[in-house]
Amino acid sequence: MSIPTPKKEIIAPMTGVKFILCALVILSNMMLYGDVGPVFVGYLNNIKLAPFITVTFRVDIFFMITGFLLMHLYAERFSDGVSFKKIKDFLTIRLARVYPLYSMVLLLILLLHFMGVWQVVNPIGGGGSPDRVTMPWAWLYNFTLTTSWGLAEGKTAWNGPAWSISAEFFNYLMFPFYLFFIARLRNTFMQLLSIAFICVLYGVVQHFYIKDYMIDYGYGALARANFGLLSGAFVYGLYKYFKHTKGLKWDAMFIAILTVLACMMSLDAYNIYDVPKMAYMGCLIFTVLCLSLMSGPVHNFFAHPVMMHLGKLSFAMYLLHQPVGRVFVYLFKDIYNMVPHDNYEVITVHFLLIFASIMALSHVAYAWVETPLRYKLRRKLGVKKVQVKI
Repeated sequence: MSIPTPKKEIIAPMTGVKFILCALVILSNMMLYGDVGPVFVGYLNNIKLAPFITVTFRVDIFFMITGFLLMHLYAERFSDGVSFKKIKDFLTIRLARVYPLYSMVLLLILLLHFMGVWQVVNPIGGGGSPDRVTMPWAWLYNFTLTTSWGLAEGKTAWNGPAWSISAEFFNYLMFPFYLFFIARLRNTFMQLLSIAFICVLYGVVQHFYIKDYMIDYGYGALARANFGLLSGAFVYGLYKYFKHTKGLKWDAMFIAILTVLACMMSLDAYNIYDVPKMAYMGCLIFTVLCLSLMSGPVHNFFAHPVMMHLGKLSFAMYLLHQPVGRVFVYLFKDIYNMVPHDNYEVITVHFLLIFASIMALSHVAYAWVETPLRYKLRRKLGVKKVQVKI
């Protein structure tokens, strides 16, 4: 008879953090890619929010949270070796976590496409090309989570924000080996040095040998996810080392870093579109954030039940915000084309309606699609219930 795996502590604030990041992603995509028309781009610029919602490190922090939590959940399991069964169970759990809702949203996008809704908007970044649905192999790449793997000769992703899910899943294939390697290195400096080496190697390989049509500036999607996951895994070691200290001093440092960053962005003193530099900035913020989550006001804010609930909706919000935005453009295109950018009353009402619709649909998707299908898929694939819920 096997001994059950002991339960891990629940790092509750991590869930609350996801909602804030996801809200920033939604706002940013409304601006950068025009999913709901150019009127909102001007609106967000006019109210001086553009520098704060277009920072690129928000997605990198999502990667870091995943690496942090995977290290928390699986480091001990893989520290004594990597086996086929362990890898199979790990990948099954991760697949069950993301694929049910991911595939359901793809079916929704197909429905919107054939209804003539999806192609009604032409995003600024060209991300909504209607011919992607009919491109050769596009169906295969989308339904196999391989749109960011550089296998096609052009962009094939139907749901633009899902590039990060594809890139993250690619790294899941190797993450058990990373966990095994990192967990066996007891020296913090050696952990950091090995992670830096892997990230540099990864970036060089992708830059020269893997086509990447999802991310600009020569910083590939796969390498970017790799940097985030490994950085999060490393920060978990710092978290464990400092977790018995009081979090108040880290709260002050976290707030100070955010204040300095806000001043830099408001003065345009930092290039918010420089993806590599912003990834490093995101890593710094995430490190201090994790240390502040142990106790104190920052912990209490993100661990609040309301923030926890909203954080659980973040995955559905991330996948659904583009389809919801396209539907609103389809329904109110004439209004969006006529309303001037400084008509704050009308634009604010529509802005709040879009966000409320995303939240409502995400709640339905989480309760009726994501959660039940996740556990059903786990049972069907023969994976036992995990010992911790985060």
